[in-house]
Amino acid sequence: MSDKEKDRIKFHSINDLSIGLYVEKIEKYAVKTEKDITINDFFEVYNIKLYFDNDLYPQSWSDGKKIQYSKNIQDIYKECKEKIFIKHVNDNNFQTIFNELYFTYQNDFWKLFNDYGVYKRISQKVFQDFLENLPRQIKNIIYYQKLIQFFNIAIKEFLMQYDYAAEIIIDNEEEKNIFLPKSLTNDDKEEIIKKYLIQNKPQGLTYSRFIMNSKKSNTLELSDRTRLLAKKKYEDLNKNLFKEKSGARISLSIFIDKNQKKPIEEKYNEFEYEISIGEQYLENLEENIDLFELFENVFFDNGLINLIAKENDGSLWSTLLSKSKTEYAPNNYLFSISESKALLIIKVISEYLSNKGESIEEYISSFIKYLNIHIQPNELTFTTPSKDASHLEKTRYLISEFEALLKQYSLFTVEGEIDYELIQISTKPTIFGEIKSSKSKKYIYSISDKLEGKKNTFFSERTWLLPDKKKNDNLYELFTKEKITLADFEEYQRPHIEKLIEDKYLRIDKLGNIEINKPYRMRILFELYNNNVVNYNHCDIYSRDEIDKLVQEKQLMVNNKLFTKDEVSYLNFFMNEKEFTDGYKLHNRYAHGANTFSQEQHERDYLRILKVLILVLLKIEDDILDN
Repeated sequence: MSDKEKDRIKFHSINDLSIGLYVEKIEKYAVKTEKDITINDFFEVYNIKLYFDNDLYPQSWSDGKKIQYSKNIQDIYKECKEKIFIKHVNDNNFQTIFNELYFTYQNDFWKLFNDYGVYKRISQKVFQDFLENLPRQIKNIIYYQKLIQFFNIAIKEFLMQYDYAAEIIIDNEEEKNIFLPKSLTNDDKEEIIKKYLIQNKPQGLTYSRFIMNSKKSNTLELSDRTRLLAKKKYEDLNKNLFKEKSGARISLSIFIDKNQKKPIEEKYNEFEYEISIGEQYLENLEENIDLFELFENVFFDNGLINLIAKENDGSLWSTLLSKSKTEYAPNNYLFSISESKALLIIKVISEYLSNKGESIEEYISSFIKYLNIHIQPNELTFTTPSKDASHLEKTRYLISEFEALLKQYSLFTVEGEIDYELIQISTKPTIFGEIKSSKSKKYIYSISDKLEGKKNTFFSERTWLLPDKKKNDNLYELFTKEKITLADFEEYQRPHIEKLIEDKYLRIDKLGNIEINKPYRMRILFELYNNNVVNYNHCDIYSRDEIDKLVQEKQLMVNNKLFTKDEVSYLNFFMNEKEFTDGYKLHNRYAHGANTFSQEQHERDYLRILKVLILVLLKIEDDILDN
């Protein structure tokens, strides 16, 4: 990117962290005359217009100046869009104009090219030649339906010979706002995908993994033979990726410590995790249900399951590998470690109890009896498998009991009672996301762009508002740990800090230091940043008051479900195929006899269903009890 292009103004989105930098550039922008305007100037004017359309101006501008500049930009845009773009682009200059365009404005070009119907001035032959010269532009074009329809045949012929057309077809399955030519049939798509696999085009795991796990949809149906071909390609890529053993080995060990009184102690450095479970703690449990305190401390934070995959959990390596939208967390090594840790904890405790002649299922049964005390006269029924049953038999049995337990609690939260006759006659499957909470206010989600912006401003590590001399992780940490004044900020940063003061998120004390002004709102923003949700019943009364105020202002919304949206995805990943192609499908496999013959796999799946059952029981406890 040239220095001239770097200096150009670009609008990304209202929540983009670069807004402040570009708004400052707008203040210094020199309005040009029509004669001086090039194609890049026109698109810069278009981007400035987008800032003004979204009420984004330099902080120092008066209302009068805002009105005047908005009018000037609007007038220039109206005059130039006809002469420089709409009526100027044609077969003779189409390729030349695009070649002159800065990379940063290419998406803007296609948007206006589509919206204003400029494509009608371009012939099919010229457009096809353009794609052959600049094939990568197809990935920008596929977002515009009018363009795709108009150049239907030309784009189909291009895709049939384009080496990476299969990636576009797969992206179309994942993104609802991508369009493909109507003339491209399912047979055409499969031919493109097979050629992609045979010619060894997939260089990453994502696309071959998607093809391997592909399910029939309205727009794509692949044969088993093609999916098998993708499976072999995926396995080859995996082997090649790690054949040189360049990755770091991570060690995870979990054991019972005879001398330890604490429930759990963790020691870890970058590559070694060591977790000890106190035998003295286990020996001194007064009741079976007390074991669930250990599970709650390890698997939950503020009533939320802490094992779920989070977007900011992945390493740089995981990010580079990327994932499909129909996959849960294939490359997230922190999620993998978290899951391994959870399963090993359950395995170690289960084996410890077995050596004592007990079973973990008996402890689960005791916990359900404890829950029943709090919902009398109703009663959740649950029976345990035989101690001598195989892992396969136990898994099948527990999945059935788990489904019955969900139906019972779901009916209880809706009807206020558990009607077993109604459960027996019902054939409707229980859907995690539809199970209601017993509380009218359970979870809180953000629905405000402004609140989302403030959340990122204070807690993102990528904010541009941190002074260069400071080493803090985010803006919130800066104001809570440092003595800092307006003078510590750069000139371009100060108007935005002043705006936060004006909005009363910050204040200046008597010594001129800047400090946090809305601590309870900050707690809410912190929870939203870390978890995408707030558990209302785990908040103190002052935070609840702040939440209620933001709900009234329509910045937050209330949800009354048993599970958070992320928890629903987590449970779907383990139990069914509702969301993800890479899930464990425990219910589908064991209820329909599609399970593996591997004894090791049966044991791992047994531990997984135990874990899911424990998590759901703790969610039910949190829902029943007043916090």
